Amino acid sequence: MSNVLMRISLPLFLALAATVGCKPRTFNTMTQAAGAGQERWLQEWSNETQKNWWYLTPQGSLVVPMDIFRSLETEEGGTLFSDRQNMRQFGWVYPPRSEEGKYNLFGLPLGFVQEPDAKNDNRMTMGFTCAACHTGELQVGNTRAVVDGGQPLVNLDKYNVAFLKALQAVKKNPQRLTAMRTRISQFNPKSPYVQKQDLLKRDFEERLEYFTERMTRNTPKVTGGHGRLDAVTQILNEILVDHAQLNEKDQNGHYLNARFPAAPISFPTLWKVPDFECVQTNCLARNPLTRNLGEVLGVYGRIQLRLIDNKDKGFNWNDVATLAAPHKLFDISANLHNLHRLEESLKFMPAPKWSEDLLGGLDAELVQKGEEVYSRKQFSDGKGNSFACVSCHVKADKNNPESLTNPNRYGKRFLRVTRHSPDYVKTDTAFLEEHGARTAASSLPIHLSSIYDVLVNKNEPFFDRFDPNEKKSALKFLGLINLLAVKKWFAVNKFNDDRKAEYSSYQEPSTDFNAGVYKARPLVGIAFSAPYLHNGSIPTLAEFFKKPEDRVRSFSTGTLQYDSKSVGYSFSAESKYVYGQETFNTSIRGNKNTGHTWGTELSSEDKDALIEYLKTL
Repeated sequence: MSNVLMRISLPLFLALAATVGCKPRTFNTMTQAAGAGQERWLQEWSNETQKNWWYLTPQGSLVVPMDIFRSLETEEGGTLFSDRQNMRQFGWVYPPRSEEGKYNLFGLPLGFVQEPDAKNDNRMTMGFTCAACHTGELQVGNTRAVVDGGQPLVNLDKYNVAFLKALQAVKKNPQRLTAMRTRISQFNPKSPYVQKQDLLKRDFEERLEYFTERMTRNTPKVTGGHGRLDAVTQILNEILVDHAQLNEKDQNGHYLNARFPAAPISFPTLWKVPDFECVQTNCLARNPLTRNLGEVLGVYGRIQLRLIDNKDKGFNWNDVATLAAPHKLFDISANLHNLHRLEESLKFMPAPKWSEDLLGGLDAELVQKGEEVYSRKQFSDGKGNSFACVSCHVKADKNNPESLTNPNRYGKRFLRVTRHSPDYVKTDTAFLEEHGARTAASSLPIHLSSIYDVLVNKNEPFFDRFDPNEKKSALKFLGLINLLAVKKWFAVNKFNDDRKAEYSSYQEPSTDFNAGVYKARPLVGIAFSAPYLHNGSIPTLAEFFKKPEDRVRSFSTGTLQYDSKSVGYSFSAESKYVYGQETFNTSIRGNKNTGHTWGTELSSEDKDALIEYLKTL
């Protein structure tokens, strides 16, 4: 391992995290820990099998051998890193205690799963499934409610620092490695680490080197804090530097083809996602299989992008016989059967409903008035046209033709997702600038560079302000390699056209590729998707409908305490049930809470009515 990396990785991460973005305060564990009273699910699934699939299905994420993860101590020692008290401070969600072990393994948080790693003799590996980053929770009085498909208040930046420190502590004290082997022999006597003395040391050091390198190139420039992450930057960094091995460094040890994450956004909610026209913040990928493959690559999945032997040099993505040949190029760790099954399980996930017994009663007259406000054409587009809230945020009703796209070639219609330029909506532009204008690499090898020959570049006016001559977009590169990997997988598994369409959820590939827009989604479950705007910069709906200059400038994050009146998480510094409060500074690029002024000029009565109606969506 590079001595330079060992010197700069963690100090660099901590220095940047402390000076930019969400400034952390010190909390070792949750104060007034959530779950001390009653615990429940907010939603009730009609199909128990599908719920079980959702929480326990591995997807090809290969983080670290499970035996190493379960036997690792915290940096300070005396406590297992995987201990519930330690894990809770990072915001990971656990099931209600009455169902502990039913949807989670080994007492780990929801979404922590295990699967064999084919690359390493099928040793069982801890990985993340979708639920790890798409399960929320809230605290109302003495009751903790788990929200299936919701936005968690996970702090992955903080978790990654702590995990790397724990690994480094073992490196500094070899006796800890001996203690790990002893623990493994107790909970898994048949582990290969018990039988082979040198294997644990070898696998541990390989993971330590990997995480040290990964942290070096993914040090956040703007920290996400609780509930946000710049996942796209990290995915692109790993694709280029790790998978494609474009790992050249400058004289300071920084990767030339990596960027420090600077545009954290909220984890998206997943209610009715299979019905949506598109899902991502900039609404790029329609095909859920390629979309979810990209997600797996972001959580430690693998894809082969290097030429291994002469067979790879003859790779032809337009020839099925070549695709199915025994070469390694575009091989993936992702299990696409499971990814399809996970997407299907979302059809059975109910959207959260306002629970009057938990959250307080609804005013029926106010709800009716709020629906009228939502449907009233009262806003101007500046071109002489008027529109309503529902014009952009259609109702999630598949029986309403006005909410649906035109039928595609399969005859399928989806809930319409409106797209807007940031020049129009005037929200923070960091996400689009960081990703849409990013190039693939300083110098792509010919077998990767040539894939752009299959892409017709579209005109993207928003990016004319950058380099209009640049064609090798990093996002397009990611989309293309995902498409090619899926195409190869279909060929190897001998899928016919009907089965390909089924696994693609009858979605067609995007033909209007434009990375310079933000989506305006149907607002299903909006009351349970705080904080608001794509970058989580507004804590409640009450704040959202204030004029930008009147919105809160900074606020505390990391609390589960739900505010039923303002609709969102309490952001007072005195809030209870905190993971570890941090100050969210909205003056920083990436954190700005400007824009989306529609509705801010409404009367206070109309605002109250609109919020009451939004509780019911």
